[in-house]
Amino acid sequence: MQMKSAVILALIGNALALPQLIARDVDTITGALGKIQTALTTLDTTVKAFNGDQAQVAPLTAQASAVQQSITDGATAVMATDPIGAIDALSVQSSANDLITTIKTTVTDLTGKKPQFDQVGQSATVLMQLQNQKQAAGGLQTAITAQVPAAVQGQAQSIGQQISAALDTGIVAFGGQAGAA
Repeated sequence: MQMKSAVILALIGNALALPQLIARDVDTITGALGKIQTALTTLDTTVKAFNGDQAQVAPLTAQASAVQQSITDGATAVMATDPIGAIDALSVQSSANDLITTIKTTVTDLTGKKPQFDQVGQSATVLMQLQNQKQAAGGLQTAITAQVPAAVQGQAQSIGQQISAALDTGIVAFGGQAGAA
């Protein structure tokens, strides 16, 4: 009898723990996207203030590197999670849509400052950073797509394509080729 009670209690404990594991997994994914968005927002604020002063280049470079690192860290964290359900995928989609908006804003602000980057000889550096960020974003897209249900993987890929297209806008503006990562 005690063995049967112990098994039942263990099963109940597992059943109660399961939603927490799933919530943790979706929180890991949306948290990773949030960290990327925060890094992009910080970078965008600095880009907007950039006036072509050479002294402003180092902080911009560091912040661009922080964006790339947040993407790479996000992909690693997402790959370590368990797959999520379709309802949780909606939370991820909402966070991803917010991220797309931030990426588009940052790329628009970057391209608007291209003359200043040209002035300090940093356009090639910006191009390289955008290409590296695009490559890292591809890894994140792969990780997220692997964690969502098959029924919504097409939507995850579409979001990744939108992110890629936004980054391609900046890549082309700084002299690169769209589609190349």
